[in-house]
Amino acid sequence: MTVDGRADIYRLNAEQCLQLAQSFSDRERRLIMLGMANAWLTLAEQHLKNSETVLVYETPSNEPPNPRPVDEPPTSPPIDEPSKPPVNNPSPAKEPPPMHLRQAGKPDNSIVS
Repeated sequence: MTVDGRADIYRLNAEQCLQLAQSFSDRERRLIMLGMANAWLTLAEQHLKNSETVLVYETPSNEPPNPRPVDEPPTSPPIDEPSKPPVNNPSPAKEPPPMHLRQAGKPDNSIVS
C-alpha cells in the first residue's frame, strides 16, 4: 500500500468498472468499461512507481545542504553560451515629426523644391 492509499482507491475504481462491464449487454459499452478498468489499473501502477521514486530520492539525509558561501562571487555562464549584447537605448530623434496630416490623394504643397 502506498503512503496516501491512492493506488488502492484506483484499484477499487477498476474493480467497479469490471463489475459494471458485466452488467451491460451491449458489447461496445462493455469494451468501454473494460478500457476504463485497464486505465485505473495503469494509474495505480504508475502511482506506485512514482511513490517509490519519491521515497528513494526524497529521503532526508543527515548532512546539511552545501550552500555557496556569501563572499564567493556567482559563477559565470558556460563558455559555449554566447554572451548577450548590451542594450543600447535609441538616440532621440533629431527632427520632430511633421505636425500636419496630408489628405489622401492630394499632393503635399508644404514641401519646397
